[in-house]
Amino acid sequence: MSNIKFTHLAVQSDYSLLEGYGTIEEYVKLAKEKGQDSIALTDHNSLLGVYKFIDECHKNNIKPIVGVTMNLAPKHEGGAKHLDYVEYSNTIPVVWKGSVTRLRLYAKNKEGLLNLFKLVEESYKPENFFNYPRIDLDILKKYSNNLMCLSGDRFSETSCRIRASQYNEALKEAAILKEIFGDDFYIELIPIIDEPDETMLSSSILKSSMKIAKKIGVKTIVTNDVYYPNRGDEEIQEKILALGNKNKISETPVDKGGLRFRYTAGERYLKSGQEIVEYMNNTIIKKLKATGDKSSVLELSKAIQRTQEIADKVQNVTLEYDNQLRPHVEIPEEFKNSYEYMKFLIDEGF
Repeated sequence: MSNIKFTHLAVQSDYSLLEGYGTIEEYVKLAKEKGQDSIALTDHNSLLGVYKFIDECHKNNIKPIVGVTMNLAPKHEGGAKHLDYVEYSNTIPVVWKGSVTRLRLYAKNKEGLLNLFKLVEESYKPENFFNYPRIDLDILKKYSNNLMCLSGDRFSETSCRIRASQYNEALKEAAILKEIFGDDFYIELIPIIDEPDETMLSSSILKSSMKIAKKIGVKTIVTNDVYYPNRGDEEIQEKILALGNKNKISETPVDKGGLRFRYTAGERYLKSGQEIVEYMNNTIIKKLKATGDKSSVLELSKAIQRTQEIADKVQNVTLEYDNQLRPHVEIPEEFKNSYEYMKFLIDEGF
């Protein structure tokens, strides 16, 4: 796998407010420098950067893969309408703040892109919003045409169930997503070790995820879950996360027994395919080989190379900028211009 062709399918920019660090321009430039001819943007419940992303990719002769890391309401009969906390374990917190799980969605074409816009719109409706914008499986199914789906990161439904030792529930939820997306559903593998219990947790999620994929007959795909452009940017991203979660940077982080969430490995930057292979060979694959788990090693090797499969399914979408789509506000006669009227409205608000 020395000359592996790799496409990043999990990239969070600064449009993932108070989570991602790195501009779209930086990511696209790095992808080009590292010989990658396609890249995805998967900001958290946001498509605000999509126009800039598509435009920047086209300027650099790179195929844009428009995606979103979508918040899903934790499993409950009320779906996203259940505006209360849900946890899957009484002993360890596995659902992100009891409010959301996650998955990743990608548009195959223009219709898929419009469905992504619709899903994000639905997630912000008051009847679905609880701490965070969310959808549920019924909403997802309604707008699933021409979308591809990855099961998601460590806060996905399947990963949450695995971490809570609820394998059968994880299997059931993955099977539902396969029913919705068919061959366009993949199990996401993130082989980064940055948890308090490190290799044990990471290998447990990976191995259980691969087992689920085999059981329901779907493929696995490796992502690097990118949150910043370069190695060394992790300290800045840690401070951004602290701001977003209303923590002081002086508070004890989770990996040292505290409550402040952070990623510790310093590996969530935009790597080349070779860098990903080298990291995996020196960490998770090394551990799996030591236990004699040849089948997991083989599956991970295949999962790295499958990223291009997603890229190949995507048509080159465009978005035209239209000045006429700007909102038109009627200015009352007593105001000279829009600025004077806006100042009046601001003063009235105070």
